[in-house]
Amino acid sequence: MNLLIIGGSDAGISAALRASELKLSASVTVVVARTGLGKKEAENAGFDPITTSLDTWDHKAYYPNARPMAIRIIGDRPTGRCLGAQILGRYGTEVSKRIDIIATAIYHHMTVPDLVHLPELHAAAEQPMRSRANVRSGVDP
Repeated sequence: MNLLIIGGSDAGISAALRASELKLSASVTVVVARTGLGKKEAENAGFDPITTSLDTWDHKAYYPNARPMAIRIIGDRPTGRCLGAQILGRYGTEVSKRIDIIATAIYHHMTVPDLVHLPELHAAAEQPMRSRANVRSGVDP
């Protein structure tokens, strides 16, 4: 388990990055990463959390060797502020790159809709995340 803390503890959030690799077999390694607050932690910090989850691919599924990923984002219902995220994927799916982007968004008090408009967001996850954020913020996709 690796832990890196960036930023302060504004309203109970330090953009902490936690990443673990779990070797399931000689050929399969699962990477789990999280940043910010989980749902219960957000509730305990006084937020009104809302979560959205999506299953996506590490790159466009019609290209060879696409691998599944699961992404969960936690936001504050009244403000839309991004509070945390968890990502699960296989080794090689660049889970850490995606969690770094979300940690940066948390540090800069970005909203979930802001997050999906970042140019650094990988194209494979962009549309599902944008759709979910639009639904949560009341914007038509």
